[in-house]
Amino acid sequence: MPADPVHDPGLRLRAVFRSGRAVPGIAGGVVAGFLMLPILVILPTAFTTGNFIGMPKDGVSLQWFARLVDDPAWLSAFLLSVRIAGTAALLATVLGTAASLGLTRLRRGSEPLRALMIAPLIVPYVVYALGLADVVERLAVALDSTWPIVVGQAVLAFPLVFVVVSAGLSRVDPAQPRAAESLGARWPTVVRRIELPAIRVHVVVAAVFAFAFCFDQVEVALFLSTPSSTTLPVLIFSTAREAASPVIGAASIVVIAVAALLAAVLAGVTRLGRTD
Repeated sequence: MPADPVHDPGLRLRAVFRSGRAVPGIAGGVVAGFLMLPILVILPTAFTTGNFIGMPKDGVSLQWFARLVDDPAWLSAFLLSVRIAGTAALLATVLGTAASLGLTRLRRGSEPLRALMIAPLIVPYVVYALGLADVVERLAVALDSTWPIVVGQAVLAFPLVFVVVSAGLSRVDPAQPRAAESLGARWPTVVRRIELPAIRVHVVVAAVFAFAFCFDQVEVALFLSTPSSTTLPVLIFSTAREAASPVIGAASIVVIAVAALLAAVLAGVTRLGRTD
């Protein structure tokens, strides 16, 4: 008697492979494994007892995490990265949300402007950072300040915010703002009472994306940082060039932990948005 494919896992698995439905899942798993491989390699090096990057051989140690906390250079770089990323993300979120709201009110010519808004995504970051550094040096504006880094990272994070918020606005019923305007509500009232509440989840998600991008952004900070304004990614990069110290692995785990925390925040925000 032939086996019933409904109750035979082997037959069901072969049927899935024959139909080709397993190909996307396998391809996604291979790509995810390839992307995770460098992280899996660098993680154990933070717990080594030696003085050079390598796998733990004689037990594990937390000395390199203690080095991060005790060394003022690493601690100040981390705090500076958080401050710069927070300021740049706030600036990008405000401008990106305002641009998205403004373009929804344009009757004509919105498509070229939308393409212009996402143009920073296609510009090589190194080229952009080099050009921005040249402009700052020529104008001699805030050379000893972190504001050039903040502005540069905000410009690069702006398209991310714009795309996410625009996606949220596309789901808002256009009849609601028009109805409010027909009843005499001015556009600030429409934005504050109708549109912003409808896209608040998308705005928060965009802000988290912008912060994660700016926190890990290295090109702009590398060209515009000074000895007194070195961010964590720049310090990791410079330390990796000078010495193969396991403190690099510990710092990398900190960056990964921040990314994981932001991913958890995104998951919570999106879950709350679905329940509303």
